[in-house]
Amino acid sequence: EGVLTERSEFVALFDTEDKEIGVQAFLERKKPEWVGN
Repeated sequence: EGVLTERSEFVALFDTEDKEIGVQAFLERKKPEWVGN
């Protein structure tokens, strides 16, 4: 049951603008500027 919950939360969070901002900031070695989406 915990794995199913983790999976559904991961899927929901993976498709956000903040994820894209975080990945880009990491690759550019910059501090991310979160928008909260």
